[in-house]
Amino acid sequence: MNQRLKDDHAKLREEFDELLRTADEDREQFEREVAEVKQKGEDERRLLEEEGRLAMERRKEESDKLINSLREEVGTLKTRLEYQDNEHSDTLAKMKQEFEERYQRLQRSISSNHNVDMYKRKLAAQKLEHTREMERLKQQLSRNMY
Repeated sequence: MNQRLKDDHAKLREEFDELLRTADEDREQFEREVAEVKQKGEDERRLLEEEGRLAMERRKEESDKLINSLREEVGTLKTRLEYQDNEHSDTLAKMKQEFEERYQRLQRSISSNHNVDMYKRKLAAQKLEHTREMERLKQQLSRNMY
């Protein structure tokens, strides 16, 4: 019986050792899997960080391109406005000169018309005076004839 107990004890000891070995292997396997998952998580985190950084760089480049494009467009518009402003200034200067020339001609015409009016009045006054003189002479002649 003692031998049987020793055999049972040895058998149980072997099973226990086998269970310990299996538990150690399972624990090691679990730790490897945990390490792999951690490494994959770390790799994914690095990849996501890199993708995020690259996406931000692309957005920054696109923003810079857009800003430069807008700056060029603003410069073009500014140049165009300056050109148009110069054209308008030239046009306004020409219009002002034409207006001043017309005004001068009108002033001369008014002055000339005024002189003509004065001359017409003078002639009318002279005609009236001559007509009165003719009437007086006619009356004098008719008195002399009778």
